[in-house]
Amino acid sequence: MAGYAESAAFTYVLIPADESVPFRELTGSAEPLGDTLTELLKKDFAGGSLTDVDALRAEYGDVVDNKMSDLQAVANRGAVEVLPLVRPSKTTLPRPNTGTYLYMDEMGALKSRPPNRRASELARQCGIDLEHPLPGDVFIGRVTADEGPRSVSFAMHELDSASPWIQQAPSENAVYSGALKDFQEVVKEKQVGAKTADEQEAENIQRGWRWTQSDEDIEVTVVLPEGTQRRSLEVKTGSTSLRVAVKSESAKPLLDVVLFSRVRADDVTWTLGSDERGPYVQITAEKMESGHWPRFERAGKA
Repeated sequence: MAGYAESAAFTYVLIPADESVPFRELTGSAEPLGDTLTELLKKDFAGGSLTDVDALRAEYGDVVDNKMSDLQAVANRGAVEVLPLVRPSKTTLPRPNTGTYLYMDEMGALKSRPPNRRASELARQCGIDLEHPLPGDVFIGRVTADEGPRSVSFAMHELDSASPWIQQAPSENAVYSGALKDFQEVVKEKQVGAKTADEQEAENIQRGWRWTQSDEDIEVTVVLPEGTQRRSLEVKTGSTSLRVAVKSESAKPLLDVVLFSRVRADDVTWTLGSDERGPYVQITAEKMESGHWPRFERAGKA
């Protein structure tokens, strides 16, 4: 791109999990386009056995054990998770349109890597609400959106808590969160045929099922007839389909839909439960591509 050589040196910083080890400034060669560290750091995170998968088993069940070889293969290759500390904007410091990010081992928690208290504290100083401490060694780097994205230098002295970018980060993140929430509300209000909460609940009760989503998963809860046992239930999933029926009345499914988008059919899990509405089956499926679904079923379905 104009203004960029084929490669250019840039600096980034290692924050070791071991607090007795000092920060270390490192140098890399930035690719003409993209966040270089997402590829460069794979070698730093490659290897290590997956020794702590109890949380995954609790959430996804026995399917985790069937996928252990695939998960271990990912760990062996190295996988990088990116946490934005500050996203690019016209007001970011030390220069406009630059984002500052933490880079960590995506499999670090499963490898039982020790908590990185210094990196976790830095994230909190920037206004990031963490559910768990960041695992293992963590790197920090910067990316410019001007004629990019492209990796640019982050210096070790910028880790000082008095650095302007750290001081400004909480307000930058608050503005971003507020703008994102406002945008989501506007989109929701403008959806054709958008229902009120009461209308949606009435529809859920009438059809006998409801669904929720995150960017990564969908969760479907289907009300069952009293006395339904696991062995008498039929749950069929495909990459774009979901069907639930009692085996004795298979011709009258409780749910039979074509999904809005694809899910990982091999990783679908389901459990039985009961609440004030009666017995139910709750089905969880991972989206093939993360992101928000505007609806549950593909257009054209009732």
